[in-house]
Amino acid sequence: MSSASDLSLKFPFWRRAVSSRLAMGGCYALAAALTAVSVALGSSPTLSGALGPASPLVLTLLGLALALTAILAALLGWRFLGLVSARSRDAGARLHLRFVALFALAAVAPAVIVALFFGLLVTRGVDNWFSARVQTVVENSAVVARSYVEEQKHYIGDHVAVMARVLDQAAPTLSDTPVAFGHFLRDLASDNGFAAAYLIDGEGRVLARAEPDGAAPLLIPPLSTFKAADEGDVSVGAFESADLFRALYRLRGYPDAYLYVVRPVDRGIFSHLRETEASLTAYREAKAKRARIQAAFALSYLETVLLVLVGAVWLGMAAANSIAAPVARLVQAAGRVAGGDLTARVDSRKDPEEIAVLSRAFNRMTIDLQEQQAALRAAHVDAESRRLFTEAVLLGVSAGVIGLDPGGRVSAVNRQAARLLNLAPDEGGGRRLGDIAPELQGVAAAAALHGKDAEEDIDVTRGGESRRLRVRASQSAEGLVLTFDDITRLVTAQRNAA
Repeated sequence: MSSASDLSLKFPFWRRAVSSRLAMGGCYALAAALTAVSVALGSSPTLSGALGPASPLVLTLLGLALALTAILAALLGWRFLGLVSARSRDAGARLHLRFVALFALAAVAPAVIVALFFGLLVTRGVDNWFSARVQTVVENSAVVARSYVEEQKHYIGDHVAVMARVLDQAAPTLSDTPVAFGHFLRDLASDNGFAAAYLIDGEGRVLARAEPDGAAPLLIPPLSTFKAADEGDVSVGAFESADLFRALYRLRGYPDAYLYVVRPVDRGIFSHLRETEASLTAYREAKAKRARIQAAFALSYLETVLLVLVGAVWLGMAAANSIAAPVARLVQAAGRVAGGDLTARVDSRKDPEEIAVLSRAFNRMTIDLQEQQAALRAAHVDAESRRLFTEAVLLGVSAGVIGLDPGGRVSAVNRQAARLLNLAPDEGGGRRLGDIAPELQGVAAAAALHGKDAEEDIDVTRGGESRRLRVRASQSAEGLVLTFDDITRLVTAQRNAA
């Protein structure tokens, strides 16, 4: 299976989408906004119609939010696959994965804990909405409101009938004494609880009226109301804007007359009745869609959890990128230094300040190492040239020369010394003087003890041949230098001459 990086090369659109913070940020913000609106609407059981918890609009918003969240999850999963494929060869990718895992765990752990209680809480919450007690309260509130209206209508019907009988008996006084009839009508309306009363004919003309100052203006009933009154019924109409009832009744004692009365009710009673009926209708609709409401709640919770998880993973990747990328560059540069490349440097211009301090310290260290390496190489070249020069000089000296370091070990032996002491080539290097020429230890010790030159004639026997050597030990900055000449012939000649 090809890696995510290979796939991104085949599909450049996905590569640009993954790397575009603006595109992902806009997608995330839109998904969060849709989820917030969906949760707000889905958690309002009092709403109905197009804004109800289980309405098509809410479910559509939930679907769009879920689709956007899935797109974000796919893009982040693409990047995650790239990190997984690169973790074996890139230390920065491994650090990326650790950050992403920690942020994802921090987001998922609370969600899992809440999910353990979510089913119980939502189920009980929805059950409480539709419990028998709540249903009884809602139903009874509507019944009480309707009962009040019906009671008012019955009251109006009963008292209008009483007034009609009295007015039918007083019909002759309407034409004889209209003023007295008006006072009589007013007292009769007040006794029966009406704010105003009128006698009107079939065309709406007022024959007599009894109304107080500031009464509601007279509204002539429509033709349908007159027809209902002609059939012997009390036609009662409710006027919500004015908070009153109006009733019309045909008077049988008059050739063409109708009793028209007005009865006010408590302010706002009709609007309360309408709201109660609307709430009852919404409650019944919600109860019928109970399963859909629970499903909408569960989907809202799932989208919220996914959105938080995607945000946490995205934040983890962003945080890891600002830390892991500089650390990865440091690791790579350290590997080059370990391989001997002291020219390795880390670019710290775009790094966070804390990482930039480390990068600058690393760069200073590599610069110092490079300078020290150059100085060591120069010193080595100089020391080697001196050694070669010294060896060249020693080769041309007829006397034997042995050099000792401050620790008493042989550091140089020329060819003449090796011949006189019967040493193999390179035999003395690094050994103690006593191991190759114990006879010379006394002179060397005397020079080291007194800090000045010492000279002594010493007999040395090698391979059955004895030689008389004149040994001189001198102090130097690098230890002791022993020089000796073979004076065997000179001593023999002096003896023969004597």
